[in-house]
Amino acid sequence: MNMMRIRHIIAMRKALKADPLLPPISKSCKNPSDYRSHNVKAPAKDVLGISLHISDLKIELFKYNEIICLISVNEEGSENSWKLVTTTDVMVKKDDIFIPNAFTVEYTFKRDQNLKIEIYDYSEHELIIVGMTTLFLTEILTSSPGFSKNLIKNESNEIIGIVSISYKTETKEQPILFQFHGKNFPKKGLENTQIYFQMFGIGENDERTLLYESECQYYSSKLQWKPFQLMKDEFNCFKNRSFEIACYSQDEHEKCLLIGQVSATYNELLSIVEGRNTFPIRFGKGMKKINGTIEKVKCNEMAVYSFLDYITSGEAKKYCRYYLALAIAVDFSKSNPKHSYETFAHDVEWVIRTLCLPFRRHNFPQIYTAFGFGARIPPHFRESQQFCLNLETDPNCQGSDGLIDAFRKANAQVQSSSTAHFAHIIYHLAKLASNVHRREDHFPCPYFVLAIISKGKIGDIRETIQATIFASKTPLSLIFIATEDDCDEMERLGLSAGRLSFQNRRAERDMLQFVPISKIRNKLSQKVDSEQLFLERALRYVPKQMINWLMKNNRIPQDFKHYHLSQLSSSVSSQLRFTEQNEEEAKAKLDDCFDKGQSSDALDNKYPVSTSDDSSTEKEQVYTAYIY
Repeated sequence: MNMMRIRHIIAMRKALKADPLLPPISKSCKNPSDYRSHNVKAPAKDVLGISLHISDLKIELFKYNEIICLISVNEEGSENSWKLVTTTDVMVKKDDIFIPNAFTVEYTFKRDQNLKIEIYDYSEHELIIVGMTTLFLTEILTSSPGFSKNLIKNESNEIIGIVSISYKTETKEQPILFQFHGKNFPKKGLENTQIYFQMFGIGENDERTLLYESECQYYSSKLQWKPFQLMKDEFNCFKNRSFEIACYSQDEHEKCLLIGQVSATYNELLSIVEGRNTFPIRFGKGMKKINGTIEKVKCNEMAVYSFLDYITSGEAKKYCRYYLALAIAVDFSKSNPKHSYETFAHDVEWVIRTLCLPFRRHNFPQIYTAFGFGARIPPHFRESQQFCLNLETDPNCQGSDGLIDAFRKANAQVQSSSTAHFAHIIYHLAKLASNVHRREDHFPCPYFVLAIISKGKIGDIRETIQATIFASKTPLSLIFIATEDDCDEMERLGLSAGRLSFQNRRAERDMLQFVPISKIRNKLSQKVDSEQLFLERALRYVPKQMINWLMKNNRIPQDFKHYHLSQLSSSVSSQLRFTEQNEEEAKAKLDDCFDKGQSSDALDNKYPVSTSDDSSTEKEQVYTAYIY
């Protein structure tokens, strides 16, 4: 053991005076060209503070009077890939030791965190390992309070103590939502320009800090800039100071001119009182000339909830109020002659086993809905675009083994058809998901994740687009998984990111994902676990999509239910709508149903994908925004 490394970690821990945060486990390269990360801030994360309680420790096994715990993470999945990331403080040897805030760790749904806790005999010159235990982060989350593991003596199975592990969700920043409108701008000199504003906080010595810059809007009698968020802590830094809003015009040559400025106090910006929401834009010597007005139309403190708030809510965290329900659909249509029958069967079984892993780790119900399509089914071998994968009347299968058995049975008995239609399956799952959530007494309540495993060809692309637009209103996420290379239509559909439109109807939200198995395998290195990489690609957006749907439909986590919602401000209760102002009209042509130029080569995120939106575990005062 590297003593210099240990001393450095201990010194850093003391200097920071904060719980050490274990490194994130996402291996996605941060590619700035990712289509979903353009102009978007990295969302808040679920960070857990871990406390340890070591009891019944056999102190006679220790040579010295002090002990220390070392925390390691397993990044690659093999036994030899443990990496030391932090330590506890040095502690006096006792048989009962409580270590509050031993470390913090970031939770993600798509990939589990494998941790190792080792206890060492400690002196200034020597470290001797005495015992250790390993665990997954989801074990802590899914177990009842009082979760514990045995400390095993090094190189033997002797129990030398018990370590109890508890967690507390770290408080997250609260956002404040603002929206401004511009009015009464003079026409002279501005009619052929675009107008935007910058918001500054004025600190000590009149130092200006840029808080936000709006998008440009073409000149009109009334400008409606998009809503934006400022973190409450950032905004509160200027509580005893003032704020400045500067308006600018920009011509076709991108030359910018100052239109005027608005000065407002902290209380003026936060309060929504009739007659106090309009601020004159002043310009010129002495700021006497008025060049229009800025109207504050929204100002709301918001509370948004994280994935863990939903899946672990309830008294003493004993039950889940919401959970993810996995559904599988397999395309049996004729494939490219270059791909063998055995290769397709192997790919499907591998995808099924891999996708089931996080659902099993989280103790979600192990009943999976499974369908097949694109085949002629027995006994009459008529073509079917929707049938139970087990060839029975009940599509539900028990566990991943039940799914595999159902697939093997269907694969051996059905005959491939020439085309595959996706719309039937999507409509069916969307209606099923919608009907379940209409039942008020149905708890725990599922959010469905439909994984469509296909060779790539979509025989009913128009109908599939319409079905996807319909499904965007329901508690459902779609993952298109291509087993072959000829998958352009699936790729464009899966990467549309909620921008689908057809005959003046638009998808209400982003609930799509696309994963090309062949491209993932081509990018694999020897050090990368194919299962973990696949799960990161397939499930990275699902928790956020679930949160967005639940919040849009006024679903609040159980732990927040009993707080009085009358604190909602009047503008919040009017239901905020985060829709772009001046959206282009939807075109009926198929080519315009997609944003062109997207590629699966840009699948990696600019920011590590989070499982949560901004939220807080502090419940002293809760303001809720229902986001539409």
